[in-house]
Amino acid sequence: MKKKILATIAAITAFQTAFADVKTVESTLRKLYPNTTFSSVKATPMASIYEVTMGDNIAYVQENGRYFIFGALYDMQEQKDLTEMSRSAVIQKSYSQLPFKNAIKIVKGNGGKGKREFALFSDPDCPFCRRLEETLAGMTDYTAYVFMFPIKSLHPDAISKAERIWCSKDREKAWNNYMLMDKEPAAGNCKNPVSENIALAEQLKVRGTPSMIHKDGRRTSGAMPRAELEKWLNGAE
Repeated sequence: MKKKILATIAAITAFQTAFADVKTVESTLRKLYPNTTFSSVKATPMASIYEVTMGDNIAYVQENGRYFIFGALYDMQEQKDLTEMSRSAVIQKSYSQLPFKNAIKIVKGNGGKGKREFALFSDPDCPFCRRLEETLAGMTDYTAYVFMFPIKSLHPDAISKAERIWCSKDREKAWNNYMLMDKEPAAGNCKNPVSENIALAEQLKVRGTPSMIHKDGRRTSGAMPRAELEKWLNGAE
């Protein structure tokens, strides 16, 4: 009994020490880099090495905060990418905070409750985006939040088309009509989130279209074949 008590006390002490170390490292980093937002600092399985999250960037640092290592930390015994696990958690949290009011919600199948949920950044004039839409049109049981992300440098008229689609009476219909049947959206003018979506894509480091973020935090891009897309939606890379 005495051994169990001593072991418990030792464990609590170790936890408190680790917690104190994390707080010290966090305080040091904030003093050294006042213009950087550190959203989390936590201990790693490696002694004196701490994982720091800055937006969606993850790095590893010692107590003094001088040197940063950017890359993946692997547990070779468990065959796990610890960095990717942390990154997925960060993106998953980011997903829940997306401004879904600025997206066109499209639900396919399953009684209007598509279980497989993801966000899609798509450019109306992107040919690969259209190819992806053709694939999605033949699939069921998903909920897509389409954030229109027109890339002006590639498609000069895409911003205007995105705005007109948003200002349509039926946004989903206008989106599908244009992407699947090349039917131009009607003229219209209203307050729209297109510029906000462009800023959001830049914030999330979405580099091109189509790009998708799964509800569980995984990302993918491109007009993948249906079989590959089904696997991705189901949770398999």
